[in-house]
Amino acid sequence: STSLFFDGNQPELAKTGDDEPGLEPIASECPRLVTPGLGGWSYGDAVGAWAKTFMQVDLMPWQITALSLQLQHDANGDLVFRESLISTARQQGKSVALRALIGWWITEYAVTKGPQQILSTANMLDRAEAIFNDLAFILKDLFGAKLMQALGRKSVQMPDGSRWEVRAASPKLHGGSYDLIVVDELWNIAPNILDDALKPSQIARPNPLLSMWSTAGDESSTAMINYRSIALQEIDEGVVSERCFAEWSIPAGCDSRNQQYWGLSNPALGRTITVKALQAASKSDSFPRSHGNQWSASRGAWLDSGVWDKCKTTQTFPEGGILAVDSSVDEARYIGVRAVFQGQQIFTKIEFV
Repeated sequence: STSLFFDGNQPELAKTGDDEPGLEPIASECPRLVTPGLGGWSYGDAVGAWAKTFMQVDLMPWQITALSLQLQHDANGDLVFRESLISTARQQGKSVALRALIGWWITEYAVTKGPQQILSTANMLDRAEAIFNDLAFILKDLFGAKLMQALGRKSVQMPDGSRWEVRAASPKLHGGSYDLIVVDELWNIAPNILDDALKPSQIARPNPLLSMWSTAGDESSTAMINYRSIALQEIDEGVVSERCFAEWSIPAGCDSRNQQYWGLSNPALGRTITVKALQAASKSDSFPRSHGNQWSASRGAWLDSGVWDKCKTTQTFPEGGILAVDSSVDEARYIGVRAVFQGQQIFTKIEFV
């Protein structure tokens, strides 16, 4: 394992003036939002070495960072976190990173920790099985694994007794006991699947990890909203728990179509993602969520992205007015917004979170 040190959340990019050309976007290897107080040993580089040796893939720096954050361990080699959520824009290589995680876990990690039981799942069966198709034959050809390839019941049995099962995310995922669960596209997975089927299956394991990967969702993404809300509250309060959270995203209020921000949500920019491709995709309504990794409540909002942000002022905020309070879906966070009508203008600000 290697030593890891990560120095907090990343500052926002400086903005150019309206009459100046935009900066060429640069991919950020580090997440914009991340669990506080991280540092120590990690298995992240070991997963990267495994991918290079057996998958013939050089993991990108952001993938190594994401793996290193969630795979931190103590002096005894035990994992620090039981759960993790990694969030980026689409097509950044999340599936490659989680395949490397499964491959390393069921081979090298199993050598030191004993036979491991693994489950990988996704919002759709074909997505879950795509991970199997790319990794299972490596395990068969190089490690002597036996494969079961029935539709909807794919699995890998290793010589040491370790087992990897592939399933679609559904309420029927009961009865197993798993050391590692990998969840792809959490945004489209229901809370009852996560809380009633997946998490209970790890309760009796000595050192488990629930590794979740996803792009931002919408108001229906209750399971991801709940996890993210708690993680953000812990970041605000500087609390380190058994949850790891890392997000590459464009900040809310920033225009997702302004290319100077694209590197914040697209850590693979310049490697597998190009500026030209993002420029072409930026015309679609889904661009802020899919490529800016920004959360959206609905399409066709009455204010275009970035309009609200341009109304920001440095004037002294007036006294009085009206205070409105709203809560997140899981009531883990409350936000107070104060508004004051003065002259011909309305001033608003966030009073507390």
